[in-house]
Amino acid sequence: MVALIQLISNNFEYLMLIMAGWLLLAVAVVVFVRLDDVTVSGIRRFGQLFLYYSVMGGLFGMMLLTGYVYWVNYERRNPVTLSDRILPDTSWVKGKFKIYFIEGHQLNSVYTDGLNKQTVFEAPDNIREYQFSPDGNYISVITDRELYLYVRRGARQILVDTLGDAEGFPDIKGALRSVSWSPDSTRIGYEISRQSELSSSLAYKIYDIKGNKHRAIKETLRTIPRLYWNTAGDKLYFTNYEALDTTHYQSRFEVRIFEVPLDTLEPRLFATVPSETAGLAAGYWGARGIELFDPGQARVFNRSVHRRYAWVSETGSRLGIDHDDQLYYIKGKWWRKRLFKIPREKIEGDYRNTYAPGPYAIRSVSWIPGGRYILLNHINEGILILEPATGKVGRISDADGYAFGWYDIDGE
Repeated sequence: MVALIQLISNNFEYLMLIMAGWLLLAVAVVVFVRLDDVTVSGIRRFGQLFLYYSVMGGLFGMMLLTGYVYWVNYERRNPVTLSDRILPDTSWVKGKFKIYFIEGHQLNSVYTDGLNKQTVFEAPDNIREYQFSPDGNYISVITDRELYLYVRRGARQILVDTLGDAEGFPDIKGALRSVSWSPDSTRIGYEISRQSELSSSLAYKIYDIKGNKHRAIKETLRTIPRLYWNTAGDKLYFTNYEALDTTHYQSRFEVRIFEVPLDTLEPRLFATVPSETAGLAAGYWGARGIELFDPGQARVFNRSVHRRYAWVSETGSRLGIDHDDQLYYIKGKWWRKRLFKIPREKIEGDYRNTYAPGPYAIRSVSWIPGGRYILLNHINEGILILEPATGKVGRISDADGYAFGWYDIDGE
């Protein structure tokens, strides 16, 4: 029975289509029985009534089953928690692949079977973000105060830039962010900002890995939200915008595109575009003859915590937490299947727990490419892998890891 409910819950939208067809069949049978000659032979009449009651009985049974499945997934508060469902191993996971994760000031890796856990990179400060180069040979690592490059072949690390020694310059604050790789993986662009009681500075730099040289983009009084490389790797682009007075202008924003040649690093205005939004659509760049290199966000992983509690895979499947603290899974367009209850964390000494529940016990959730499995970080159970279609959960590691990532899900 449990397997049947699981199957129906995973394919409920198809069941509704079958019910609609069954209902049409029931209507057709009723019309056929009512319009047929009442003086037909007893055998034929028995066949009509058998068909009639079979169809109507099947329809009634499907309605009862549908109502029960709806109650299980929308109304019943499942007492089973995530911890109750954890299996002792992950041998049921199809395939074996390496995942990376942050654990404090370490970047670690482990296979989905829980074996061969390694410390890939260790920094003096907490790691905030890591990003794979396009060719996979490097990993850029941003900590609270430094930017590093980790050379995967040879296991070397290079200090690219720093805010300064925390002990020698305790009053200097700031951030390193917005790392962007060139298409050939030989350069990175990034932003560094410093603030102290006496001064502040902001710079956008290009680091040449082979030459071990830093060059700053000139005239960086403008804020650069993101640097884009072209596919040739010889120019960079960025945009900024200005809000317009709609009583005098037809558009809400004026978006400016700046071009930065790599040989001079001097920004120059490339185009001015009226727009209804503060950004530009992806197709606009190509229309202007600009071929941007964009490896996407698939290889950028950071420690940001999403409080939306709704996660969408690349195939469109969704995972979320409802008002009853039940983890649910949406395979298709709208039907929601409940999996189990997500416990909340009670923080001792926090007066808010008197009036409202604490935060959820899962703090990091990532869909693995392909949309079949999900990685979870549970504050007490460690790193878990979930197959939402079956509800299976296995423990990969006891580590308190987050910011799960990978370079090639079929390789390393």
